[in-house]
Amino acid sequence: MPETARVRAALQVAAADPQQLSDDDAEVLLAADGDDLDELAAIADARRRERVGDALTFVVNRNLDPARVGAGTPASRARVRALVAEAAGLGATEVCLQGPLPPGAPADGAVDLVRTVAQAVPGVHVHAFRPPEVAAAARRAGSTPRAFLQRAREAGLGSVPGTAAKVLDDGVRAALNGGRPDLPVARWLELVTTAHEVGLTSTATMVYGHVETAAQQVAHLRLLARTAERTGGFTEFIAMPFTPAAARRCARPAPCTRWRGCCWTGASTTCRPPGPSSGWS
Repeated sequence: MPETARVRAALQVAAADPQQLSDDDAEVLLAADGDDLDELAAIADARRRERVGDALTFVVNRNLDPARVGAGTPASRARVRALVAEAAGLGATEVCLQGPLPPGAPADGAVDLVRTVAQAVPGVHVHAFRPPEVAAAARRAGSTPRAFLQRAREAGLGSVPGTAAKVLDDGVRAALNGGRPDLPVARWLELVTTAHEVGLTSTATMVYGHVETAAQQVAHLRLLARTAERTGGFTEFIAMPFTPAAARRCARPAPCTRWRGCCWTGASTTCRPPGPSSGWS
């Protein structure tokens, strides 16, 4: 079937019942452009309106970096309380904590940090600890992730960021990590699912537009959808496009053919993807 005909056929399925879209249909629609893309957006917008209406809400929050504010000491607690109170005074109702604890933080530093934020302004929502940080906090405390999440929830944790998902494909994840092992898909899913099981909700994300294929994008979305059906724990999906302009500028003038927006690091001849400054999560 010609590509145009395939797009038109997939659009008809999407308009009639999106649940009936096959993986092939979804891959075709990911490549839609021009009038076809406008029609796809209109179909999606109509379904959104049908399901949730036109009301738009937002959350005012403050993001705190645990490595900068510290944890588990009187000085760090005072600093955190002041920042949370200031944020609440400016209208924030949520505090987000993302990033590793400082090296010298105590074993229960993550729970202590959650408790400090929650007690600083009663009622503030605490959104904290991506899956790798949950695993790290559990190791630091000498407990399982489930036990850590239960303690953190009792201390005031309300939800966790379902970031660090990148694309949920182990090959892609290793490629985006310069060929080195990354948090496996199964482990990411286990940690997020455990959070849901102890009563915490989470977001879900996908960083797209780099080395992954359309089929891998669809598989990522299907995995999130199956998890949502099983746990009911996702509150939002955040699609984050990879932006080469946000990556570090290459120190080496020669182009890299393996990575879009890649960097050469110093005088190294190793071709690497952009580092943390690219905004990946």
